[in-house]
Amino acid sequence: MTPSNRETNYLRVTQSILLPLCLLFVLLWCSSCDQIRQVANQLKKGTDTSSTAFFMDVYSKDSTCTLSVPDYMSSTTMLNDAATLQVMALLRQEFAIVIVEDKQTILDEYSGFKDNMGDSATPAQLYREIQLTLMRERARFVSEPVVTPTVIDGRNADIVEVHCEVQDKGKTTNIGYVMGFVEGGTTLNMIMAWVEESSFKEKKPLLEKIVRSFTETGAK
Repeated sequence: MTPSNRETNYLRVTQSILLPLCLLFVLLWCSSCDQIRQVANQLKKGTDTSSTAFFMDVYSKDSTCTLSVPDYMSSTTMLNDAATLQVMALLRQEFAIVIVEDKQTILDEYSGFKDNMGDSATPAQLYREIQLTLMRERARFVSEPVVTPTVIDGRNADIVEVHCEVQDKGKTTNIGYVMGFVEGGTTLNMIMAWVEESSFKEKKPLLEKIVRSFTETGAK
Protein backbone atom coordinates (compact mmCIF):
# COMPACT_ATOMS: atom_id res chain seq x y z
CA MET A 1 0.00 0.00 0.00
CA THR A 2 1.51 3.35 -1.00
CA PRO A 3 1.41 6.37 1.32
CA SER A 4 -1.20 8.03 -0.92
CA ASN A 5 -3.46 4.98 -0.65
CA ARG A 6 -2.95 4.95 3.10
CA GLU A 7 -4.07 8.58 3.33
CA THR A 8 -7.11 7.73 1.23
CA ASN A 9 -7.97 4.92 3.65
CA TYR A 10 -7.75 7.34 6.56
CA LEU A 11 -10.15 9.67 4.82
CA ARG A 12 -12.49 6.68 4.61
CA VAL A 13 -12.00 6.07 8.36
CA THR A 14 -13.00 9.60 9.29
CA GLN A 15 -15.92 9.59 6.87
CA SER A 16 -17.06 6.18 8.11
CA ILE A 17 -17.34 7.57 11.63
CA LEU A 18 -20.13 9.83 10.42
CA LEU A 19 -21.74 7.29 8.07
CA PRO A 20 -23.30 5.15 10.86
CA LEU A 21 -25.01 8.23 12.27
CA CYS A 22 -26.97 8.47 9.01
CA LEU A 23 -27.51 4.72 8.76
CA LEU A 24 -29.04 4.76 12.23
CA PHE A 25 -32.20 6.25 10.77
CA VAL A 26 -32.38 3.47 8.17
CA LEU A 27 -32.04 0.86 10.90
CA LEU A 28 -34.69 2.54 13.00
CA TRP A 29 -37.01 2.42 10.00
CA CYS A 30 -36.34 -1.27 9.35
CA SER A 31 -36.14 -2.60 12.92
CA SER A 32 -39.12 -3.80 14.88
CA CYS A 33 -40.82 -1.31 17.18
CA ASP A 34 -40.24 -3.57 20.19
CA GLN A 35 -36.48 -3.75 19.56
CA ILE A 36 -36.23 -0.01 19.08
CA ARG A 37 -38.30 0.72 22.18
CA GLN A 38 -36.24 -1.67 24.33
CA VAL A 39 -32.88 -0.21 23.33
CA ALA A 40 -34.14 3.36 23.43
CA ASN A 41 -35.47 2.89 26.96
CA GLN A 42 -32.15 1.43 28.10
CA LEU A 43 -30.23 4.35 26.60
CA LYS A 44 -32.68 6.85 28.04
CA LYS A 45 -32.23 5.36 31.52
CA GLY A 46 -28.46 5.36 31.10
CA THR A 47 -28.31 1.58 31.32
CA ASP A 48 -25.03 0.18 30.00
CA THR A 49 -25.89 -3.34 28.91
CA SER A 50 -22.34 -3.95 27.62
CA SER A 51 -21.16 -4.90 31.11
CA THR A 52 -23.56 -7.85 31.23
CA ALA A 53 -23.35 -8.83 27.56
CA PHE A 54 -22.01 -12.19 26.49
CA PHE A 55 -18.73 -11.77 24.60
CA MET A 56 -18.04 -13.72 21.42
CA ASP A 57 -15.01 -14.14 19.16
CA VAL A 58 -15.30 -12.59 15.72
CA TYR A 59 -12.81 -13.68 13.05
CA SER A 60 -11.31 -11.51 10.35
CA LYS A 61 -12.32 -12.19 6.77
CA ASP A 62 -9.04 -14.07 6.18
CA SER A 63 -9.16 -15.82 9.60
CA THR A 64 -5.80 -14.33 10.64
CA CYS A 65 -7.03 -12.52 13.76
CA THR A 66 -9.94 -12.25 16.16
CA LEU A 67 -11.60 -9.75 18.47
CA SER A 68 -13.82 -10.56 21.41
CA VAL A 69 -16.89 -8.32 21.25
CA PRO A 70 -20.34 -8.11 22.89
CA ASP A 71 -22.88 -10.41 21.28
CA TYR A 72 -25.01 -7.46 20.22
CA MET A 73 -22.29 -6.33 17.81
CA SER A 74 -22.24 -7.66 14.27
CA SER A 75 -19.70 -7.93 11.47
CA THR A 76 -19.90 -5.33 8.74
CA THR A 77 -18.06 -4.16 5.63
CA MET A 78 -19.13 -0.52 5.61
CA LEU A 79 -16.65 1.10 7.99
CA ASN A 80 -13.33 0.89 6.14
CA ASP A 81 -12.23 -0.79 2.92
CA ALA A 82 -8.75 -1.50 4.28
CA ALA A 83 -9.96 -3.22 7.45
CA THR A 84 -9.55 -6.97 7.72
CA LEU A 85 -12.10 -7.08 10.58
CA GLN A 86 -14.87 -4.63 11.40
CA VAL A 87 -17.82 -4.76 13.77
CA MET A 88 -20.46 -2.36 14.99
CA ALA A 89 -23.54 -1.92 17.16
CA LEU A 90 -25.42 0.74 15.26
CA LEU A 91 -28.11 1.61 17.81
CA ARG A 92 -25.50 1.90 20.55
CA GLN A 93 -23.09 3.76 18.23
CA GLU A 94 -20.14 1.46 19.05
CA PHE A 95 -17.62 0.59 16.35
CA ALA A 96 -14.33 -1.27 15.97
CA ILE A 97 -11.97 -2.19 13.15
CA VAL A 98 -8.65 -3.99 12.73
CA ILE A 99 -6.15 -2.97 10.05
CA VAL A 100 -3.28 -5.37 9.34
CA GLU A 101 -0.26 -4.28 7.31
CA ASP A 102 2.95 -5.91 6.17
CA LYS A 103 5.71 -4.98 8.61
CA GLN A 104 8.58 -4.76 6.14
CA THR A 105 6.54 -2.63 3.73
CA ILE A 106 5.83 -0.10 6.48
CA LEU A 107 9.47 -0.02 7.60
CA ASP A 108 10.62 0.54 4.02
CA GLU A 109 8.03 3.19 3.11
CA TYR A 110 8.39 5.22 6.29
CA SER A 111 12.09 4.96 7.07
CA GLY A 112 12.08 8.71 7.81
CA PHE A 113 9.92 8.13 10.87
CA LYS A 114 12.49 5.65 12.15
CA ASP A 115 15.25 8.24 11.75
CA ASN A 116 13.23 10.81 13.72
CA MET A 117 12.26 8.42 16.53
CA GLY A 118 15.68 6.81 16.97
CA ASP A 119 16.94 3.26 16.92
CA SER A 120 15.22 2.36 20.20
CA ALA A 121 11.73 2.73 18.67
CA THR A 122 10.00 -0.59 18.05
CA PRO A 123 8.10 -1.27 14.80
CA ALA A 124 4.81 -1.01 16.73
CA GLN A 125 5.80 2.40 18.11
CA LEU A 126 6.82 3.53 14.63
CA TYR A 127 3.49 2.36 13.23
CA ARG A 128 1.67 4.18 16.03
CA GLU A 129 3.31 7.49 15.12
CA ILE A 130 2.64 6.99 11.41
CA GLN A 131 -1.05 6.38 11.99
CA LEU A 132 -1.45 9.24 14.47
CA THR A 133 0.29 11.61 12.04
CA LEU A 134 -2.07 10.60 9.24
CA MET A 135 -5.01 10.91 11.59
CA ARG A 136 -4.04 14.48 12.51
CA GLU A 137 -4.28 15.40 8.82
CA ARG A 138 -7.95 14.35 8.74
CA ALA A 139 -9.21 15.38 12.17
CA ARG A 140 -8.50 17.97 14.86
CA PHE A 141 -7.15 16.53 18.09
CA VAL A 142 -8.75 18.28 21.05
CA SER A 143 -6.04 16.95 23.38
CA GLU A 144 -2.74 15.14 23.10
CA PRO A 145 -3.07 11.36 22.73
CA VAL A 146 -2.44 9.38 25.91
CA VAL A 147 -0.11 6.43 25.27
CA THR A 148 -0.04 3.50 27.70
CA PRO A 149 2.47 0.66 27.19
CA THR A 150 0.81 -2.70 27.70
CA VAL A 151 0.72 -6.31 26.50
CA ILE A 152 -1.75 -7.53 23.88
CA ASP A 153 -1.77 -11.10 22.58
CA GLY A 154 1.36 -11.80 24.64
CA ARG A 155 3.33 -9.05 22.87
CA ASN A 156 4.49 -5.60 23.90
CA ALA A 157 1.97 -3.08 22.60
CA ASP A 158 0.62 0.43 23.06
CA ILE A 159 -2.89 1.52 23.97
CA VAL A 160 -3.64 5.07 22.81
CA GLU A 161 -6.60 7.24 23.84
CA VAL A 162 -7.51 9.89 21.29
CA HIS A 163 -10.16 12.61 21.34
CA CYS A 164 -10.82 14.56 18.18
CA GLU A 165 -13.27 16.52 16.07
CA VAL A 166 -14.22 15.21 12.66
CA GLN A 167 -15.62 17.57 10.02
CA ASP A 168 -17.91 16.38 7.25
CA LYS A 169 -20.06 18.63 5.05
CA GLY A 170 -20.05 21.40 7.64
CA LYS A 171 -20.99 19.09 10.52
CA THR A 172 -18.65 18.58 13.47
CA THR A 173 -18.71 15.31 15.38
CA ASN A 174 -16.66 14.71 18.52
CA ILE A 175 -15.26 11.19 18.73
CA GLY A 176 -13.40 9.29 21.44
CA TYR A 177 -11.12 6.43 20.41
CA VAL A 178 -9.20 3.65 22.07
CA MET A 179 -6.50 2.37 19.72
CA GLY A 180 -4.08 -0.50 20.03
CA PHE A 181 -0.83 -1.06 18.15
CA VAL A 182 0.62 -4.56 18.11
CA GLU A 183 3.60 -6.05 16.28
CA GLY A 184 3.02 -9.50 14.86
CA GLY A 185 5.52 -11.88 13.31
CA THR A 186 5.38 -10.30 9.85
CA THR A 187 2.62 -7.75 10.44
CA LEU A 188 1.80 -4.49 12.17
CA ASN A 189 -1.71 -4.30 13.56
CA MET A 190 -3.93 -1.37 14.49
CA ILE A 191 -7.10 -1.98 16.48
CA MET A 192 -9.41 1.02 16.65
CA ALA A 193 -12.62 1.20 18.70
CA TRP A 194 -14.69 4.36 19.01
CA VAL A 195 -17.89 6.02 20.18
CA GLU A 196 -19.22 9.55 20.22
CA GLU A 197 -17.46 11.70 22.80
CA SER A 198 -20.63 12.13 24.86
CA SER A 199 -20.59 8.43 25.80
CA PHE A 200 -16.83 7.84 25.84
CA LYS A 201 -16.31 8.01 29.62
CA GLU A 202 -19.02 5.42 30.22
CA LYS A 203 -17.90 3.12 27.41
CA LYS A 204 -14.13 3.45 27.67
CA PRO A 205 -13.78 0.16 29.64
CA LEU A 206 -15.71 -1.64 26.89
CA LEU A 207 -13.55 -0.13 24.14
CA GLU A 208 -10.37 -1.10 25.99
CA LYS A 209 -11.65 -4.64 26.50
CA ILE A 210 -12.33 -5.00 22.78
CA VAL A 211 -8.90 -3.62 21.80
CA ARG A 212 -7.07 -5.80 24.33
CA SER A 213 -8.86 -8.91 23.07
CA PHE A 214 -7.03 -8.80 19.73
CA THR A 215 -5.41 -12.15 18.89
CA GLU A 216 -3.42 -13.27 15.87
CA THR A 217 -4.49 -16.76 14.84
CA GLY A 218 -1.88 -17.26 12.12
CA ALA A 219 -4.44 -18.94 9.85
CA LYS A 220 -4.52 -18.13 6.15
